Amino acid sequence: MQDTQLIKQKLPDLSAGGSLWIKAFLEACSGMVPTMGDFRRVYCACTSWGALTELEGSVASFGVPDDTPLERWVYALWPRIRERFPVNMESVELNNIPPLEGERGSVYLARVRELWGSKIGVDPVYDRPTWMMFKSAVLKSQTEQVRKQLECVVGLDRLDYDLWGDHVVHFIDKQEKDRQTEKQEMVSLEAQLNKAKLKDLRDKVNQIKEKSVVQMPQIMEMPKTGKQQEVLVQGEWGPNNNQVQYYQNHQYSPRGRGTRLGRKERGYKKGYKSDACFLCGLMGHWAKECPIRFGVPMQQGPGPAFPPQHYLSPPFPQLTPEETTHPITDS
Repeated sequence: MQDTQLIKQKLPDLSAGGSLWIKAFLEACSGMVPTMGDFRRVYCACTSWGALTELEGSVASFGVPDDTPLERWVYALWPRIRERFPVNMESVELNNIPPLEGERGSVYLARVRELWGSKIGVDPVYDRPTWMMFKSAVLKSQTEQVRKQLECVVGLDRLDYDLWGDHVVHFIDKQEKDRQTEKQEMVSLEAQLNKAKLKDLRDKVNQIKEKSVVQMPQIMEMPKTGKQQEVLVQGEWGPNNNQVQYYQNHQYSPRGRGTRLGRKERGYKKGYKSDACFLCGLMGHWAKECPIRFGVPMQQGPGPAFPPQHYLSPPFPQLTPEETTHPITDS
């Protein structure tokens, strides 16, 4: 076996706990088969000769040879060492191990169990005194809500590790689920609040823009009637295209003889009277009876072939023979 002092340097102080010392001793002796003589030398170096004598007297191993394998006596020596050098179970590190955020209950329980095993050197589930302290430490590490729910379980202290662990895992998972639901609701409410604030801000900006825009007056163009458009587009008045274009540009509507005021505006002198047709300039009929309106060719006769230049009445559409049977009315 290795040098006793070298092994002693790898071992913790026995005052920290016998379980930790036993665990470190077995790790230092890994790959070898330690004997009773090896154990006696190492234990005496860590404590004293009197402590070794007291330990062997409690298990009655004085007459055991030094070359005897240690594994035959560990069942008697290890419990005595743990009892003589107990681990400080009041450590804050062991009694305050709350679940992490988002950690499942089964993962949390396994993590705490492993931490306890590494600190005390023995699995807390298989050591009765340690098992009771382990359960108490786990309950103290939970929130008030989980503790109250576990206290309502009848006979929880008398359950074994599997049943006890199922209850603990259930309430821890339930608490985490409620926490996630509440977090999602808070995020949703915050998003709705931000949307409402953004909408109010946009409304204010739009109101400011509407006030800053200068309202310019709009000129509305009156639409042309269907009959007026037909007259302007289809109407023709002899070979003088300039007159037709002039009438179309000025958008005159078809009219009859007109009033005296209208004739005055078109260039007639005051008191001027004439019975000539305003369309063809011939005598014997008025403009509403003029053959030009009905597509009848003009006969040679006295008077101008076309209206005088000072008359600016627009042309009338030519009607088919079928349409001549119906009376013509101005609309």
